[in-house]
This record gives sequence, structure tokens and C-alpha cells, in this order.
Amino acid sequence: MKLQHSTAVIDASIEGINYKPCLRTTAPSKFPDKEIESALSRGTFILEVNGEPDLYVSRWVSPKRTRSYPLARVYDTLGSPLRKVTIIPIVKDEGIDGDRDFLQWDTISLMSLLNVYVIVSYHSKATKSGRYQNKVTRQKLNAKHILTQVSELRSFHSSALHWNLMQLEKLESLGRIALNQYTHISRQTKVDMHSFEKGLERLGKTTDAGREFKSLSRELSRRARHSESTTVHASEDASWNKGKLDIKNHLGGVYYFTVDQINMKSSTLELIEVKHSRRGLPSINDIKDALIKLILYTNLKSASIENRTYAVRPILKLVSNADNSVPNVANKRESTLIKQIHEEASINGFSVEYYYFVQGALTSSKSVD
Repeated sequence: MKLQHSTAVIDASIEGINYKPCLRTTAPSKFPDKEIESALSRGTFILEVNGEPDLYVSRWVSPKRTRSYPLARVYDTLGSPLRKVTIIPIVKDEGIDGDRDFLQWDTISLMSLLNVYVIVSYHSKATKSGRYQNKVTRQKLNAKHILTQVSELRSFHSSALHWNLMQLEKLESLGRIALNQYTHISRQTKVDMHSFEKGLERLGKTTDAGREFKSLSRELSRRARHSESTTVHASEDASWNKGKLDIKNHLGGVYYFTVDQINMKSSTLELIEVKHSRRGLPSINDIKDALIKLILYTNLKSASIENRTYAVRPILKLVSNADNSVPNVANKRESTLIKQIHEEASINGFSVEYYYFVQGALTSSKSVD
């Protein structure tokens, strides 16, 4: 029996992360603490102490994961032996003519699983847009606040999970500071911002989700998830369904993710991350974004659906929407990228599948294990 539009609830466990990134990254610039403002203009950088590399930092432009490829920046830091840190604004308000995005707790959860330390910060400077009456641009994070957090982190010797849970206790007050900063920015730039009160309500949801993470048992989380999803029974095979993935690790807590596609074949559960492109391969940043999830999937120690245990087969699925976009005729840049993807798949134990269109029909090219 095939179920094309149902959602499976997958319970999984993970003990640690063992993964070697292979995709090419640009060597990061190095900065001492006193040059933090210059460092924050970069997507990734290394902070030094007494001239020695200390922290490998990635910076988010927005708290929303789908903007400016922040996960690709995190990916770039993961192969380093240095302690990994990521800086995320708790809120970004572009003005009433633009978007307002808020930090979600599942972003912090993902960083915790990757053992990346999160510094939650806020914007304190911006300039008025030259194109829109009520929109700001060139927003800058508060460097002084970030340096204070860096100093605290250097004295902190526990896991990223414990550090990130400590951030939970600061979110409410930090969110209020962030919204107050936008009130000041509004006065300075004469740009109307989104509602302060509604902003507080939205930030409260992030805080509540973090507290729920700390308090809910695994069984309670499974019951809640079952009530929201159509269950796929373990005795049935299902293809190309969304999957709700609950990961429990040895440090405690359950982390919630959505898998793009799943496919159950006998005793094997395929966990598939999908990236599309209008022509040729998806961009390297799109692929790095997907690989963040593959890092988790390749480190799962077990996965079960309704008490039936499956072997996990992680898959990266790359889809080109352009006719005749076959990988073996890729340009030099794409050929190099394909080689790196294959190397990463081989070393870390996942598969790569290519799909492309021929006369309007989606066709599989090849699978690389």
C-alpha cells in the first residue's frame, strides 16, 4: 500500500557527531577581539586571543533559516578543531514596508545537536532605505553585547547544549532590548517599524518552546506529534512522504525536525533531503544547507516508527528543473562540486541521487553511494 501524502513520526537517537565536511570553503579572516565590528561584516571569521586562533564564528543576517544561507555558513565552520560559535539576532525588523523575522527555538536545538554555541544578539544600528519610505537597511549587531558573551563563553567549559539552554533564560529580556532598539532606530531614521506589543507576543512563543523543550518527556512529545499528523503504520511501505523526526541525544532532550521525503523499504528507512534548481545543479550554498541535515541523519544510532526499528539510509536528492541538465555534461565548476559531493558522501556514508527533466518528465540520472 502506497501512502503519498501522509506523515510518518520517526523516533531516533544520536550519541554524538562524527562527520567530515569536504565542500570547498573560503579561508576565514582572523580578527582580534578589538576588531569585532570589522569581523561582524563577514559571514564567517576566526576570533583570536593573543594572536592565536580561538573561536570559529559564523554570523546570521536574519534569524530566519531561509534567508542568506546561514546554515551554509555554519557548515563552513564544522570541519575546524576550534570551538564553533554562531551569532543569531533574536529579531530582525526591516520596517513596516519589509519583513520581520524572529528566532525560533528549533534553530537553537539544531545548533545544540551540532555542538555549536549560540550567541543570541540584537541589532542596534541601521540606515534608512533609499528605495522604500518605511524600510531600513545595513543593520548592525551590537558588538559590545557580543564581546561580553564571547568573554563569558571563553570561561564556559561544558557542552553547547548546556550553553544554549542558558541562553533560554536571557531570551525574554534580550527580546525586549532588541525591540526597544528598533524603537530608537525608528526615531533616528524616521522609519515606521512593526508593532512592539505583537513583537513581544511572538518572542514569547520562542521562550515557551524552549521551556517546553526542557520540561516535556519524550512520550508526551510523541503524543502531541501523533495528534497533529497522519500516522504511517510500520507494517506498510510508504514512498515520498514527509517525515516528522524526533531525535533524542545522550545529553537529554528531544529535538524536532521535518524530513523532506522518506521512503520505507522493508527494514530500511530512507531519509531524503531535497534541493531544486532551475538549471544545472543547485548552488553550493543550497547543498551545504541540505548537508546540515545529512550530518544528523548519518549519525543516527537508531530510528523507529511505531516501535518498529529501521536501518537508516540518508540520501541527498538534487533536482534540476531544466530539461537535459544531466550531471555528466556539467560545466567545470559543477564537475568540481559533484566530485566534492561524492567524496563527502563516500566518507560520511550517505547517497547522492540526481534527477532532471527530459521533455517535461522527471528522470533519475544515477545514485552515488
